[in-house]
Amino acid sequence: MKKFIVFISITFILSSCTSSLEKKLNKGDFNQVKQEINSNETYSKMMKNYLIDNLEMQIGLVELGNKMQLPNSGEIKVPSFKQQIMS
Repeated sequence: MKKFIVFISITFILSSCTSSLEKKLNKGDFNQVKQEINSNETYSKMMKNYLIDNLEMQIGLVELGNKMQLPNSGEIKVPSFKQQIMS
């Protein structure tokens, strides 16, 4: 029974981590993504800082693009957090 509870807990944690990274760049989910990046032990401190700074800049650019969007210019394609980290 304990193994089952641990398995369910790990599954929940992993699914919640991946779901926030799959969301499109936005300010609302940025704090959770920042926590996930900081808790990832495979990244060095410098890499964590770089990723967080880069994502913050990209979110600012997306928000600026949304504000400046012309009425008939179509929808802006916004990458997910994961896509932006991988690029």
